[in-house]
Amino acid sequence: MRLWQWAQLHPYESVGYGALLLLAALFARIVITLASAIAIIAGLWHIFRN
Repeated sequence: MRLWQWAQLHPYESVGYGALLLLAALFARIVITLASAIAIIAGLWHIFRN
């Protein structure tokens, strides 16, 4: 079955999955941003400590 046919048959479920995907993407973006910030801070820490 095609995805849009499934979405027409299950509108509430497709909205729920869309919201979950959006939250997952947002969470991944926050994690990546935090990781890069920590890496930059650690790099600066090593530079200024020596």
